[in-house]
Amino acid sequence: MSTQSETQSLQTSPNLLQDISKIPPVALVYLAILAMIAADELPVWAGVLLIIAVFFVVGAMKREQELKEAKARAATYANCIGPIIVASIHPNETAAEVAKRAQDWRESLRLSGNQYAEIIPIIEVPYSPMLTEYGHLTAGWSTYQREVGQRAHDENIKWYTGRCPNELKGLFASAVMPPVQQQPVQ
Repeated sequence: MSTQSETQSLQTSPNLLQDISKIPPVALVYLAILAMIAADELPVWAGVLLIIAVFFVVGAMKREQELKEAKARAATYANCIGPIIVASIHPNETAAEVAKRAQDWRESLRLSGNQYAEIIPIIEVPYSPMLTEYGHLTAGWSTYQREVGQRAHDENIKWYTGRCPNELKGLFASAVMPPVQQQPVQ
């Protein structure tokens, strides 16, 4: 019995390697440089120069990563070709917050240079706990999410059969619409 508790305590107690793995890598580099200075393996001026160089290199890498992520986000907006459903993220999100996110979508589409930014429908679907229908007093969150999915499907069909530009129909049909079901040959 005691060996089991000892094994469990060893598995749950943190060790030095687990603690070190939580330290950012750049801090380990700074620590190594400071240790080399303290051990007189590296002159102070060289250590200061190395710390400054690491600081600028890490900053440049962060800026490059941020630029890459910004380009990826812009490409997401630039490549939108169908209706965008802006639904509530959580049950307490207000209709005004959903409307603000829909406006942000429209603005992002415009800024990305999407040539269809003005004709792509952006549909706001805020959660309303007092949705009523025959036999139901309120709609729960799971019911709302199912209805949002159905609304997205319906809007895709309306877009494809209605306002979708002809040059987008093939791409939209292959990317978004369900495949056509063929009748089995008998």
